[in-house]
Amino acid sequence: MTLLGFPKPITWTHGFFAAADNFMHKKPPPGKLSAVAILENARLFNTAPAFHAAGLGTMTFFAIWLGCCSVLPPQSHKPLDATTVASALSHANVSSMLVVPSILEDMSKDPALCDALRNVKNAIWSGGAVPKEAGDKLKNKTHLTSYMGSTEMAIFPHLIVEDPDD
Repeated sequence: MTLLGFPKPITWTHGFFAAADNFMHKKPPPGKLSAVAILENARLFNTAPAFHAAGLGTMTFFAIWLGCCSVLPPQSHKPLDATTVASALSHANVSSMLVVPSILEDMSKDPALCDALRNVKNAIWSGGAVPKEAGDKLKNKTHLTSYMGSTEMAIFPHLIVEDPDD
């Protein structure tokens, strides 16, 4: 229980899944790429917890709809940090990663951690903004993509931003 009481229950109906499924298979405008298309048949280093809607969605629904395989970080009694992510990336053989903004910000502060992104095609974050200074350091190592969504609506339909300065 929190200060505000028990969390409100979220009900995912058949309609919710039908709408999400429909979105996964929508064709983007000519010359554009859907944000979820980058995860088709991808190996995703996935740091979203399984108890969170983002974790549940990427580990199950993206696997079903996109053929995306989640590679999970090592179990630990400590919070995940940039050093652990960089170490895992060196062994995980992944094409994409999903992290919180603070991991990318911390990676940007150390050239060795930045270098860990060299084989990652897409660094995806959710849950806030990546500071511009961090993005400027990382944009030459990998493609940076922000995912937006909500527990009630899943990932919002959006397109890949092609300009690395955007």
